[in-house]
Amino acid sequence: MNAITTPVTAPAQRPRPAKIAAIVLAVVAAVLALAGAVALVGNSLRDGAGYFNTPTETFTSGGYAIAMKSVDVSDAPKWVFDNVGLDSIRVKAHGDHRLFIGIARAADIDRYLGGTQHEDVSGLNYYPFQVSYDHVGGHAPARAPENESFWVKSSSGRGSVALDWKPGPGNWRAVLMNADGTRGVTATMQFGARTSLLKWGGIALLAAAVLAAAFAAALRPRVRD
Repeated sequence: MNAITTPVTAPAQRPRPAKIAAIVLAVVAAVLALAGAVALVGNSLRDGAGYFNTPTETFTSGGYAIAMKSVDVSDAPKWVFDNVGLDSIRVKAHGDHRLFIGIARAADIDRYLGGTQHEDVSGLNYYPFQVSYDHVGGHAPARAPENESFWVKSSSGRGSVALDWKPGPGNWRAVLMNADGTRGVTATMQFGARTSLLKWGGIALLAAAVLAAAFAAALRPRVRD
């Protein structure tokens, strides 16, 4: 009587932990390298002075001022204001009248514009450009902006005006007016920021990608064993 032999199927080999780790690290390295490259490409979009700029668009008010939204950075970490963080901001304006650009604490500007007819910027998009205002009724300002002393940084002039400012902790606001305080404010404006975050962030991401790739390569001999 012939014996019947039953073939025994070898158990499926489970992926080794080293192999899984090598694959994961290779994927992480690729993602980090891509993110680093994107950051460095973005960093190359700065202008000659190192600023990232918005498009130049027209802002207008039939009143006496255009007040931008307040920006509260009172609780921002210290590194935000270092050279690696936000080095400086720039506001540029061009118009037919003699213009005034001022930056001050929001409370001081709110006090100055209290009872003054002006526009508060309530919404701003650039692609496509659309600006919306909250109109505030009132009268003319008691004094022209150039005669006030609460501005932390200001600039005025005919034609093109530019203001560069190193921010610090606080709640800040920017205002555009005619330098003599008259009504009817119209100007093209551009906002810029200078920061090294993209540069150093991109370098750090690429360094992390190289490190992850090196660990993945170190695991390959174990995978082959």
